[in-house]
Amino acid sequence: MIFLQKLRNPNTRALIISPLTSLTNQHFNTIKQYGFNVLARFRGKEVRASYPENNSAALILSPESLFPSNNQCCLLVKQFRPNFVVIDECHCIYEWGHGFRDEFLKIPNWINLMNFDNSLFMSATIRPTHLSRLKSELTNKPCVINEFGLPKQIKLLPLHISEQSRTEFILDWLKKRHRGGVLFFNSRKDAHKFYILAKNIFPTRVILYTGALYTEERDLAEYKIHHSSNSILIATSAFGLGIHCSQLKWAVVFQVPPSVSALAQYAGRVGRGSEDCEVLLFWDYSDFRKISYYHKNENQKLTEISALLKVYQSGSSISKAIHDYYSD
Repeated sequence: MIFLQKLRNPNTRALIISPLTSLTNQHFNTIKQYGFNVLARFRGKEVRASYPENNSAALILSPESLFPSNNQCCLLVKQFRPNFVVIDECHCIYEWGHGFRDEFLKIPNWINLMNFDNSLFMSATIRPTHLSRLKSELTNKPCVINEFGLPKQIKLLPLHISEQSRTEFILDWLKKRHRGGVLFFNSRKDAHKFYILAKNIFPTRVILYTGALYTEERDLAEYKIHHSSNSILIATSAFGLGIHCSQLKWAVVFQVPPSVSALAQYAGRVGRGSEDCEVLLFWDYSDFRKISYYHKNENQKLTEISALLKVYQSGSSISKAIHDYYSD
């Protein structure tokens, strides 16, 4: 993590804004492992690690924790007195801030009000247009780390197949896979439905990971994922951002995701080691009709969906199409 370098400076008090509980947990464990004081708050609970010999510290919160509706966390930030702020997965500001998690859009103005001199924005999947907008909205110049690149050992395989035919296809495909991997679904309902089916066939391998899990269930799932070489992880976007797990050697994006960014994030969950990995990308025109209808009154979202369709239609050139998307 790049902000660990900053924590090595004495008296650094870093506020880290993290979009997902799984990512918060990962950051907490890494910072703790390096011996820095760290406090994280998620799902209404606080976890901390204290090292009195070290005067640098990190506070990890969600975007929703920054604003007056959450008085307890606002007081926590005030007491912490941060002098450095990190916005992890900052592409979420504009991709999630419209109608999904509105607090994301408030982050740039909040940083201006807090008058941070030192800010770090990180994302491998923020588009140049969004990055320009972000810089224009900030009073003080931020540090931005935004280099995009899919691991070279990933092979993306778009498969034009109807949604009705996917379950039988993938269950048969999984029987021939003896290493661990992940299947991504757009909703908790669809993930749980497939989990029930797969559990009957692979009772010792299947793990469910969604935002509906309690903290203890999430911790157990993450332990199993990191300590198994053949797990079949069934997940939603709760596992889709920035999670590092070298045990995952394949991925299946079972339904067309809502954006190119989500697609790139899903694909990026594998290929963390030196071995070749494959990523199956199921799609059909009915997928695009469905998500277009859902976002029919959102012009920006419809533009993103159109760009996503072009990526899927690029066939064997899909990796290049994704890279081109982030070069525009």
